[in-house]
Amino acid sequence: MGRPRLHHTAKEKMAANRAKSKRHYERKKSEIQSQRRAKYATLNRISQPLGVLRLEHSKKKSCRSISYWSERVVAIQGQLRHFTVPSLNAYVDGIYSQFMNSGDETLIDKAIANVGAFRKELLECEQNILQLEGVGKRLLAARKISCEVEAVIKYLEEILCFAMTDISELVDKHDKKQLMYQT
Repeated sequence: MGRPRLHHTAKEKMAANRAKSKRHYERKKSEIQSQRRAKYATLNRISQPLGVLRLEHSKKKSCRSISYWSERVVAIQGQLRHFTVPSLNAYVDGIYSQFMNSGDETLIDKAIANVGAFRKELLECEQNILQLEGVGKRLLAARKISCEVEAVIKYLEEILCFAMTDISELVDKHDKKQLMYQT
């Protein structure tokens, strides 16, 4: 015969699980907090917030004019240049160096997510410019910046693929300058 049930309802199980989690957290509180601090510090070193860019977008009441979307493209380009100082290739090389020092693949994932936010913003601008004006100089300018962003994402994804499969091959290709961003 099995042991008697401790918790008869789903609510009792959830309450017991919460209590167990709380006891565990109280026991391991200092370790958990130090791990979280380290992770937060690492993530903040490799990324800069895109909040300024999003705030500018949310302040505008009427964002229907072509000039608004063109200005957004220029603002995004400025944010991208600031984010990837001094150049796109140097930014990717910096992420590579940070990864090689720490061995933490989440650094690359976070960098891909940050650059992906630029791609998302640019895609919105491209769609609105295409809708309002059609194919023209403004759309081509937005697409040129989008191509740069997509290239950076490809570079970072290549590093991530090698990092996940064979780090020695990544180091070898980097030393021989055979990675996409090095050519």
